[in-house]
Amino acid sequence: MSPHRTAVSLGALALVALSAACSPGGLPDGYTSLCSDSGELVLARGFRPAAPVDFVGLRVERTSPRAASASDPIAPVGPQQVAAWSARFVDSQGTLCGTAKDKAKCEQAVAAVRELGTTCQGLSIVPQAAAMEAPSIPQGTCETQYLLYTRGDEVGLVRNAREAIAFFGPIDSGEEAAYVARAGGEALSCSGPTGSGAGYASVAGGYNVATGQRDCDGNESGRIVQIATNGAPSVVEAGETAVCR
Repeated sequence: MSPHRTAVSLGALALVALSAACSPGGLPDGYTSLCSDSGELVLARGFRPAAPVDFVGLRVERTSPRAASASDPIAPVGPQQVAAWSARFVDSQGTLCGTAKDKAKCEQAVAAVRELGTTCQGLSIVPQAAAMEAPSIPQGTCETQYLLYTRGDEVGLVRNAREAIAFFGPIDSGEEAAYVARAGGEALSCSGPTGSGAGYASVAGGYNVATGQRDCDGNESGRIVQIATNGAPSVVEAGETAVCR
């Protein structure tokens, strides 16, 4: 991963008039898609952290509620419900623990990372393997996402927009801008009902990111947010604001 960065001076963050014309994928003309051919959001390929890393990936933790029986080792004191925990990388670049002096220890440290805590909606969180055979129940689903990186023997997390800006340094790719927008609460989707997708365009002082927001019926409307090279967001096109009753 190249540590080289090109300095970009910050210009005025004036609102930009957008053309109503759209590309075939539903994005405004001149935008680069952030979606793969299979409809997945792809960002990690464009990450260029301020300090080089061996690996960076978007990690998703999720719980799946299960009903445990009295004979189940995860419920030794009687029948109860539990939330089975699992984690996986959905988008990444590099080699996990690639230059670690003790690769096994590094990988164990990665596997031990858990941000969801010990309970989900009142249910105890247990490892997925411990509750694999237990039947599903409707309550107890929780999810969190973050970036996890390895640098030598170091294992680190990027949990929010502020930490993302510190991790990336100057925002010098559309993918970095999109991640900062997403970490700040913007919705990026590759499979919305309008087919609007997600994408970016380079502009003076940063990047415009095409995101999406949903109305009261679950339909998406277009929204453009500019992310400056220092990570500051500003709204370029707000789309339709829904007031749900």
